[in-house]
Amino acid sequence: MRHLTSLLLIGIQTLAGAVFASECAAAELTPLNSTDGRSIHAAIDNFNPRNNQLSVRINGQGKLVTFGIDRLDKASQQIVADWYEVYSVVKSLTIRSERIPAKNKKERLFEIELSCAAEKDIKDVRIDYIVPIKRSVMKPEENSTAKTVKYERVTEDTVIEGSIDVGTIVARSKRNVYSEAIEATSIQSIPQGEDKDPKEVTNKHSIKGILLKVYIDDKLIREYESQNGVKELIAKYSKG
Repeated sequence: MRHLTSLLLIGIQTLAGAVFASECAAAELTPLNSTDGRSIHAAIDNFNPRNNQLSVRINGQGKLVTFGIDRLDKASQQIVADWYEVYSVVKSLTIRSERIPAKNKKERLFEIELSCAAEKDIKDVRIDYIVPIKRSVMKPEENSTAKTVKYERVTEDTVIEGSIDVGTIVARSKRNVYSEAIEATSIQSIPQGEDKDPKEVTNKHSIKGILLKVYIDDKLIREYESQNGVKELIAKYSKG
């Protein structure tokens, strides 16, 4: 039976030519100690509680290495157990979002469905969300005068942030929650110049999707984009 250090050698030997998924490269490294006192730093990829087999990538890189958890000391076995508790929740959680009309016809909101396939309730769930929006507004042109005001339609990039206290998701069930209402259409009153009544125009705003960050007990466990590119739009719109 090979020592855990031989697994380390295997991992080091495979570093040079391997290509890995970005999530593995960015995975958090965990210190693990063998029963004979030797140590490695590894990214945990999977644990199978049925046969007690643990799969890791040494230093977060290299090919997947699998071995029995009984090779680890008690403290490291507890680290794996804690990791698996969170992992099993993440794996069991399915997220779906849909933009729907709000009670006010000028507003929209997001309905978020959380499906839990876990065998036990998931408690202390919170969702933080960010919505990128391209707003349309009328602004006076530079050649406007006090007597006659001319307008042009421009767009403004912005983001809206919110939070939903989900609480508990019951085991093997679905839970629907909702964002705050978001303005999709607005009425703008624009002055027309001296001795003229203001004019009302309708501005339609483009809601570009939603980014969800799901927390359990204040620990981020999952991110979800309603469509590809939402995170990039948020980064771009936040600069404006």
